[in-house]
Amino acid sequence: RSAETLLLDAKEYAKKLTVTKDEIELLFDERKELLIQPAERYLNQIIVDSKSKAESISKKVNFNNFATIAKNDANLTEEDIDLGWNTKNELPDEIVDIVFEMKKGNVSQPLESSFGWHIIKIVDSKKRKETSYEEVEDQFKKEILLEKGKEAVFDLQDELEDLLASGSTFEEISQIL
Repeated sequence: RSAETLLLDAKEYAKKLTVTKDEIELLFDERKELLIQPAERYLNQIIVDSKSKAESISKKVNFNNFATIAKNDANLTEEDIDLGWNTKNELPDEIVDIVFEMKKGNVSQPLESSFGWHIIKIVDSKKRKETSYEEVEDQFKKEILLEKGKEAVFDLQDELEDLLASGSTFEEISQIL
């Protein structure tokens, strides 16, 4: 037995194609919102249900003893304390502005929200970052080229089927395509 194959490779076809600056700019504009990384804060929190309890804890808590005080005075576990990375829309409205004004390494005074009284520790912070056009231009160009290559292969596949149906051999088809 013998077999013949004809490889239609989107990456190979993409090498022969071009992408305009307008196409890249259009893709950038479509994805602009997805290229924004919002400001974030890595938070630890002590949350209690009374102002007096929060004030009592606030008097003795600092950045270094935060977890110990949370466990001993508020009966919280490590999972209760560690909120991880948070964006502005993940925090209660009543405290979000204060939390995002705080600097890394600070511990808040008691803050009231609908969930109770919070004492927040800012473990780390990330500023809002917008990815620029220049940072993604090459990546988007390659992505568009590959997409165009895939489209070309699909078009060639249709032609291939038509040529096979008309009785052409793979060798003849490879010369035509």
